[in-house]
Amino acid sequence: MNKINPLYILGFFVLVLILTIVQNHSMQNKIAEATQLVSSIKQNGQKIATLKEHWKNSKQTLQHIESLLNQKPFNSKVVKKERKSSRYTIALEHLDAPLLDRFLGKILNEYVVLKKISIDRSSGTDISVALEIEL
Repeated sequence: MNKINPLYILGFFVLVLILTIVQNHSMQNKIAEATQLVSSIKQNGQKIATLKEHWKNSKQTLQHIESLLNQKPFNSKVVKKERKSSRYTIALEHLDAPLLDRFLGKILNEYVVLKKISIDRSSGTDISVALEIEL
């Protein structure tokens, strides 16, 4: 019967050890990538939850709009404020261009969903605006 050389057995074990170390390193890299992916998904989920909270909060939206309409240059220009189930309609008249620009700048910087904007020029400098906002 032939004897197996102990160097062959030692070489086999060294080869198995090297393959195990390479596989372990590869698995650690994959686990690190997976944890980074999970943490980025978690951060995106938190951002989405925060944005959803801001955009779908109808009470807060209504408070922001009311406070904007009650400001000094706009409160005298408001002609119509009408609230239906999930819509809020606002109409302003006799605005000049700088005041309209300021009003639209403020309303567009809020967390509101605008369904419709109508801008009409009544006369030379008078502008009328009608907004429909989803609550």
